[in-house]
Amino acid sequence: NHLGIVIKNSVPLNDPELFKINKNSPNNPIEIYKPYIHLSLQHKQMIETTPLGSFKSFVQGGGFFRSSELSFTDLKHFNGNETSVMRGSYLEVFALLPYYEFSTNGHYLQGHFEQNFKGFLWQKLPLIKGLNFHTIVSFKTLYTQGRKPYQEFAIGLGNIGIGKTKILRVDFFKSLHKQETNAAVRVGLVY
Repeated sequence: NHLGIVIKNSVPLNDPELFKINKNSPNNPIEIYKPYIHLSLQHKQMIETTPLGSFKSFVQGGGFFRSSELSFTDLKHFNGNETSVMRGSYLEVFALLPYYEFSTNGHYLQGHFEQNFKGFLWQKLPLIKGLNFHTIVSFKTLYTQGRKPYQEFAIGLGNIGIGKTKILRVDFFKSLHKQETNAAVRVGLVY
């Protein structure tokens, strides 16, 4: 189990750049930089669900305070994917989410849930039993302030390979956002 709290402040409070002389505006001779605060809380967990395999979850929620004029790089960006190959931890990445479509300076909540049945389903089939494939089912959701929720559902096959190098995983993903659906197959390596 992992629980984390992250607080980000845009600038140290003793920074001399907080107050600047604005020579171009006689009405506002002093520009005051308004720092923002980004507060984030996340929880990551894996539970062995013998004999059904393992269940993993990653939940993160947070928001910005005093954030009306943030630059693009300061926004909260979510791990999206617009390629056919998955990158990083499957648990914290959306497989079909466009990279910056849901970036926000408001409040947000994302949840990633994955059940790996390991060999539970394939152990019943004599010819496939020895391959030790893993069936993986996942659900991912994202809520950002002022937008309709984004959701992904997936079913996949993992532990594909030869001998001890069973690191290949193939998933079929389907996303839902504002009554629009998208579907694709993603391939990735799991170490």
